Amino acid sequence: ANVDAAAFGIDVGPGADGTIRDSEVHSSGKSGVIVAIPPAGTTVASVLLDGVHIVDSAENGILVDGAFARARLSECVVRGNATGLAALNSGQ
Repeated sequence: ANVDAAAFGIDVGPGADGTIRDSEVHSSGKSGVIVAIPPAGTTVASVLLDGVHIVDSAENGILVDGAFARARLSECVVRGNATGLAALNSGQ
């Protein structure tokens, strides 16, 4: 799958647990992949990125925000973003 020039790329929210494989996310207006939990949230949001290219996002290639937010990467390319990987509020 390809995501091109979207405002937020791919958003992984509370309760999500999945895998994104062999895809491209490029030229996002904000972050290419966002894994986020609200501040008071206790539900896990988790994603495995496998063979994903995340390039040229205006802000973060990957943003992981919240104590129960997790992103795992395998064989990925993250380049040309303002920030490659951002982990906020204990995101992993």
